Amino acid sequence: RNEVKKQCSAGFVMNDAGRCVCPEGTTYRNGQCTGDGVIIEPKPKPKPCVLLKGQIRTEDGRCVCPRGTELENGACVKMTQGCTIPGSVPSADGDSCYCPKGTHLDRIANACVRDKQQPEQCTIRGQVHDADGDCVCPKGTEVRNGACRPIRPKPEQCRIPGQVRNADGDCVCPK
Repeated sequence: RNEVKKQCSAGFVMNDAGRCVCPEGTTYRNGQCTGDGVIIEPKPKPKPCVLLKGQIRTEDGRCVCPRGTELENGACVKMTQGCTIPGSVPSADGDSCYCPKGTHLDRIANACVRDKQQPEQCTIRGQVHDADGDCVCPKGTEVRNGACRPIRPKPEQCRIPGQVRNADGDCVCPK
C-alpha cells in the first residue's frame, strides 16, 4: 500500500493533527502567513542529494546514515563506541579493542604500554646486567682472563729495592 504524504502550501507548516497552519509567531492574513507585517517566506527545499552506500533519504529530502552508523569514506559504517583503554585500537569488526603489536595491557595503569626489550646476553662469563641494562662484573670482581674474577688485593711493594714477589707472595731477588 502506498502512503500519500500530505504537503502544505508554501509558508504553511503541518501541525500534529495533520492540518496546514501558519508557523508559530505568525498569523493568517490575505491568504498568507505574516508576522508583525513581515511576510514569512518559506525555506527553499533542499536540493536532492545522492544516496551514498547505506544512506537513507529523510522526509525532507536529506541523505543521512541510519541510527547507529556514521559516514566514513563515502559509506555508512557501524559506529564504534571508541576504545576506552588508552593506546588500544579497535579490531577489524569494531566489536572489541586490543593493544597493538609491541605493546601489552598493563592492568595497573589500565593502558597499553610499550613492551620492554629483552637485554642482550652478556658475552663475558660472570657478567650481569646493571640497572641501565649494561653488562658489568658483580661488585668485588673484575674482568681477568676473559671472565669476572675476584679482585686481588694489590700486593705491597717489597722493602728491598729490586726484589719482586714470587707466586707465593714472598719478596725474592729476581733469578
